[in-house]
Amino acid sequence: MQKVWISKARAALDQPTPAPVKAVRKPKVEEVPVEEPEAVIELREPEPQELKQPHKAIPTMLFQEPS
Repeated sequence: MQKVWISKARAALDQPTPAPVKAVRKPKVEEVPVEEPEAVIELREPEPQELKQPHKAIPTMLFQEPS
């Protein structure tokens, strides 16, 4: 049984491997510089402090031992 397995393995290893296939290169695309739009400055009023809600305290969690 081992001789059969060894002969199959050697036959598989003795087969010539095909040459690696070279990938086709894509043509290089020239990048056209993109004109950046002019920066638009937004004037906004700062948010009043009164509208912001204060942080709520985290409620205390109670754990009970199983009885």
